[in-house]
Amino acid sequence: MSAAVRVVGGFVVKNAVTIVDRCFRGRFAGYEAVLGVYDANMREDELEDIEELCGAASPPPWFVRQLDDDWAMGLVAVSTTPDTGLGERWPEFDHGEIIAATLVQQPRYVDSVDGLWDQNAAFIAMAREAVPRLVSEVRRLRALLAETDSHPSR
Repeated sequence: MSAAVRVVGGFVVKNAVTIVDRCFRGRFAGYEAVLGVYDANMREDELEDIEELCGAASPPPWFVRQLDDDWAMGLVAVSTTPDTGLGERWPEFDHGEIIAATLVQQPRYVDSVDGLWDQNAAFIAMAREAVPRLVSEVRRLRALLAETDSHPSR
């Protein structure tokens, strides 16, 4: 099986969009909310899907980098290596270290209408470590509640 094709949760996955579609559009609250039967409680299988998605991503930590594209215009990226503060210009940085980009100005094909490139990149980088921790915290709190429920105070 090639590196671009992997088995995740019993599904042959050709790209991350397939995982996201299965996890967030097919089984999570998206469709349920549209139908008016939204349940805010996250099921264990949903936590497992999130955990699986995190495990399939590049390992942490991730960092925000301020780079330049080939026209010396801003490029905001999430990377596996920290920002050097030098604003390296393509091709002076290793493209293999880039996880995602929130702004590529030339040619302008990665952008956001609200101009929150830095904030979006910071969120993506932070989420790589925060989401698995949040899943663990949900499970820890559920176990604590279950223990409390099984031993009510007298």
